[in-house]
Amino acid sequence: MPIASVVVPHAKKRLTTMKKIGLYQLIFLIIIISSCEDLFDIHKDEKYIVCKSTNCYPITINGKIRDRVKNAGVKGIPVTFRWVKPQCWFCPENIIDKKTTNILGEFSFNCSIDTSFLSQGYDLFFSIQDYPEYIIFPYDRQFSFYNLKDSSLNNLVFDFYPKANLQIEIERTGKDTFDYFSIEHSFRENHSYVDYIISSVDPKETKVLNIETASDIKTYIKWGKTFKSKHIDYRDSIICLKGKINTYKIKY
Repeated sequence: MPIASVVVPHAKKRLTTMKKIGLYQLIFLIIIISSCEDLFDIHKDEKYIVCKSTNCYPITINGKIRDRVKNAGVKGIPVTFRWVKPQCWFCPENIIDKKTTNILGEFSFNCSIDTSFLSQGYDLFFSIQDYPEYIIFPYDRQFSFYNLKDSSLNNLVFDFYPKANLQIEIERTGKDTFDYFSIEHSFRENHSYVDYIISSVDPKETKVLNIETASDIKTYIKWGKTFKSKHIDYRDSIICLKGKINTYKIKY
């Protein structure tokens, strides 16, 4: 004799609630995946945009990718010029053109763009890919343009610094009191990295900081203590070599 199944009202309510929760979880997962697109380099379809309308506007872009240590251009680096719609996670890659740097590290674009993309909320976007063996400036490796007559389009520059590994060993040897102790390093003028900052410390603590810096040029290291709004700094420099672990010790 067949057994009939009966779903009581409370069970129906729980099933409906579970379905809603499952739907919310699915939506949340989609948002997370789309938000991580740039972090994990999720592939998008490429689509080349050729201007064939009355909205065509001639534009010229040129620049250089240079190795700042050797003071020479870097050849063979792909560069991309495209339209990008902010926060449009699943939009195709609307590519205007792609180039590769020549033996001098130079690149140039001479093309017509469809300005109707501007009224659709798109920005002009210029970028290069990441290269793990280099530290690249600007750090995000990209420029956005809002003014088609921007003079900076005539002299774009990406600086490549070959990477080196630096270990800063810090050891607490003093017994003085301080509010903050900090360490930072730099290899580029007017740009520094804060590597370490503390407000309290174990007197016996020894710590090692693993840092990426530029090879074969001076890395400047600054450390200091702040106490009651008074700050005392110490400075030094080291030239780090590529392919080895370079070390610097600080006792404070």
